[in-house]
Amino acid sequence: MRKNSFEIVYTAGQEAKICMVLSCMASATIEDVAKAAPNGLRWLQMYMFRDQELTRSLVKHAEDSGYKAIVLTVDAITHGRRWRDLKNQSVLLPHMRFGNIRGYKTEACSTEDYALYVKSLLEQAIDWTSFSWLKSITRLPVLIKGI
Repeated sequence: MRKNSFEIVYTAGQEAKICMVLSCMASATIEDVAKAAPNGLRWLQMYMFRDQELTRSLVKHAEDSGYKAIVLTVDAITHGRRWRDLKNQSVLLPHMRFGNIRGYKTEACSTEDYALYVKSLLEQAIDWTSFSWLKSITRLPVLIKGI
């Protein structure tokens, strides 16, 4: 992938008036996307993390960068088995990093090891109390995404 290729995608989305839903696990930062498409409609897709301060920080970055909604994924407690990745023995490239989760980094590893690592970051017991807490820390609308 070309360095800054995300800028091309987000700029094109802005020009087409398409909502950009950025994953909190993306390599592009919340702020980089806002700079690349300052007039675009941007939402942040995220998970409930075990570290509540990490969750709070992501929400604040989204608010400060002009995002218009939080999309909470609630069905990621168990990571799906990605059969093609397993068959092809896919590995994560060592230079790939989470853009928004500072202090956490990936290393070259199999996709299965990566899934276990991500699972270790996520809150495993999401309920309506979790959703209420998330709503209480933001002025943005919170949408629930899942099964």
